[in-house]
Amino acid sequence: MPKPPPEPPPPPPEVKVVQIKCVPWKTMDFQLEVQLPYLSIAELETFIKARHGDPIDNLVLYKDDPRDPANKLAAASEEKLDKVGTAIFYDYYPPHDPFCNRPTAPEVYAANPLIKTSCTQEYEGQKPPEPKVEKPRPPMPEGPIPPRVKGAARSVFLGPTSKEYFGLSTLTKDFPYALVPKEMILSEIKEKGKISDMYVLKADVEAYDGADGQILFCMDRDEVYSDEGMVWCAKEAEKINFMASIAQGNGLPPPM
Repeated sequence: MPKPPPEPPPPPPEVKVVQIKCVPWKTMDFQLEVQLPYLSIAELETFIKARHGDPIDNLVLYKDDPRDPANKLAAASEEKLDKVGTAIFYDYYPPHDPFCNRPTAPEVYAANPLIKTSCTQEYEGQKPPEPKVEKPRPPMPEGPIPPRVKGAARSVFLGPTSKEYFGLSTLTKDFPYALVPKEMILSEIKEKGKISDMYVLKADVEAYDGADGQILFCMDRDEVYSDEGMVWCAKEAEKINFMASIAQGNGLPPPM
């Protein structure tokens, strides 16, 4: 009598989107597309640290509300995310500014980016592949594009230390700009005084009219504006035009 055919393998787990929220810095929130049984808490911790670029001390993960101590997850646990859920918070101390020394600084300003992982193995308890991170793309600004402001795009020289501190050392051809908080610039000027590379911008930074307080600094590889290598937008309208031009693949808008 012939043997019955073997049972078919179980179907792979459904792909889910996990919302990861950073308690001290909302700008670090991101979404992770993943098959939950393939990713452990320990692997997620490694992923979070990599996004910050520097080691994070005292990293703590929570399922759901971090104010409830019962929601704290065991550090370096091999427990899989299918046992945890799709809403995870993380906190760390001291809460260093994630803009400092971060190799993916432009990604900070993407709105809650979705990071996809891939898996081609059938789910049979096998070790998952390493998560594959998609390169961030410059976002198109929302709403109408305002008229440009003559003279609002200005060249500036920033040394290597300043570029690293403000998250500008890792700008690329595909993502050539970063948005730097106005208060971060003024704080650095206050601390260093006239030796700050940003000191010459102090009055213009104080007068910046953007409601979100985020000032655009853009790499000027082709010396469109000058040979200083960097250009910044002193007006919100000019920032929006720069973002739109780069998002559409047109590069830096020409000087006015």
